[in-house]
Amino acid sequence: MSHFLLFVLVRPDETDIENCVNELVDPYFDRELAERPPEQIKCDGFVIGGRYDQQIFGKPPIYNLAPPEFQKRYGLDVIKIEDNVRPAPEVPKGLIPNAVVTPEGDWFDSNDHEDWPAKVQELLKQYSGYLAVAVDCHC
Repeated sequence: MSHFLLFVLVRPDETDIENCVNELVDPYFDRELAERPPEQIKCDGFVIGGRYDQQIFGKPPIYNLAPPEFQKRYGLDVIKIEDNVRPAPEVPKGLIPNAVVTPEGDWFDSNDHEDWPAKVQELLKQYSGYLAVAVDCHC
């Protein structure tokens, strides 16, 4: 079981980013009663920000925290959606997610592309008028 960073690309005029992310990631989410082919399942949990909170703005990751500090830094009660959404062209070049979901609902991930960082940059350029949402996925 592990966590990975996912970028979900959404329209810049989206008024309900959380709902949009849920709709775009839902086809790849494993639920007990899901009637999806196993190869389509990519995660068993996801949340905007999560342990990647604010990294889309260049904040360094902090993974080795004691439980109270972890809750303060990553607890869902302190994570704000707006701290994890940024125009695609402004995403720090060194922040490479493990996967990207396009506004059309297509999933791209590092397992399918030899030069994954170049593919991420290509997608961010292709969707330069969109917003990138940082999502913490679990699988």
